[in-house]
Amino acid sequence: MTDTTDQPGDRSPEDIDTELAELDATLSRCYREIDHQLDLAHRAFGDTPMRYPRGARSAVWRTTPEQTRERLAVRARSADPTTAWLIYNEATILATLTNLDQTVVTTTVRITLLEDEYDRRQWSRFFLVTSSDGRIHSSRSCSTCRPTTEYGWLPRLSGRTEAEAVNEHGPLLCSVCFPTAPVEWTHKPERSHCAGRTPKVDTIRSWARGLFAECPVCGKSIDVKANGELRKHQPPKSA
Repeated sequence: MTDTTDQPGDRSPEDIDTELAELDATLSRCYREIDHQLDLAHRAFGDTPMRYPRGARSAVWRTTPEQTRERLAVRARSADPTTAWLIYNEATILATLTNLDQTVVTTTVRITLLEDEYDRRQWSRFFLVTSSDGRIHSSRSCSTCRPTTEYGWLPRLSGRTEAEAVNEHGPLLCSVCFPTAPVEWTHKPERSHCAGRTPKVDTIRSWARGLFAECPVCGKSIDVKANGELRKHQPPKSA
């Protein structure tokens, strides 16, 4: 565990950002667990969710989190203490939420302290997009990214140069975040594609989504498009 008793001004950018990455992960876990506990509360109330958004970890309910917490506090006062072990026990859910809220507060205070040190010294930072085949950004607020974009910290590179980042992770630099970087540092190598386009007729098979067939060049089973050609694909790694 990172020592949090020292003064941020005495620590290196890598050391500070390593702790910030840990704190950020803690905060994300807390928020996910808070959503989960609120879902449990709704189920304890017998509520029916409005919908389940695609890719979301929790349902959308008819009441706000604040309203749910108020209902939970009222119900918890009359909860049966002999059922505290139950997953839908209101008092247990409320106690868990209280502990999570406290963790969020203490973690946020620590993050603010360390980010204040970053604002004072302004060292270079690098973040790798993890929610897609992404690039490396200098912050998590790049205009080319979406609100749902997920990032991974690269604290080993904090305070270091763009050249060192490329040397370690390849030419993945975002051209918006790093406008002065050479072009060859911001363009990933083109993926190689198999030359096979015409399927082996005797291997064409039907399945739920359509047709697939064996590629005569690489031997992979590939979807057959409406025009009768094989979908563009990469050859096997061993090919």
